Amino acid sequence: MAALRRKTNTSRSTAGQEQDFRKAITCMRYLTDFALLSRYQSHTDSTIGYMQEYLQQFHRTKDVFLRYRAGKVAKAKADMVSKELTVQTMARRLEEKANRRMVAQKARALVEDREERACLVNQAVNGGLFR
Repeated sequence: MAALRRKTNTSRSTAGQEQDFRKAITCMRYLTDFALLSRYQSHTDSTIGYMQEYLQQFHRTKDVFLRYRAGKVAKAKADMVSKELTVQTMARRLEEKANRRMVAQKARALVEDREERACLVNQAVNGGLFR
């Protein structure tokens, strides 16, 4: 319940916003009711009548969403941003792959250095270098 309380630092909604909100909720209620009734396995004349009424009411109230619909320019911008993000993600993955190779190369070089050091120490201990 606390999540539904208004925070003090938020602005109050206007009467128009509240009316749009109520209309949006009503519209979605009609659509939901229609969808739930459509899932019945069999229908009577009354359930079909309810479905027709809910669908008509949905179409009468759906205009509340039209002002928030993305236009062609907004869709084009969103597509461009999506493509840019895809390119950036691919570049980052290639860089991470290259870094992993570098890490693997460094690890191999460390192993080779240890082996070479061990070999030189072994030679020195066994009289190869310090005789």
